[in-house]
Amino acid sequence: MASSSAGVTRSGVKKYAQKYCKEWEYDPNLKDWICPDPTGENYARCKYCKVTLVPHKKELNYHAKSKKHIKAVSLDKAAKS
Repeated sequence: MASSSAGVTRSGVKKYAQKYCKEWEYDPNLKDWICPDPTGENYARCKYCKVTLVPHKKELNYHAKSKKHIKAVSLDKAAKS
């Protein structure tokens, strides 16, 4: 049986842990809401939804298109105007 060490899959191949990328703060699709999560460099945070996210670009773009996120953004913008 494979090792149960953190970061190693059942097949024994080491899993890559994506870290928060500061460059995402300049991405037009992410810049308004993304920030590093205080729990660690392996997570991102949505300023509007106040949720911790896995810092994978595909997952971040998926979150940006989610109904929950779109609603949170519109509520925040309505409160500011």
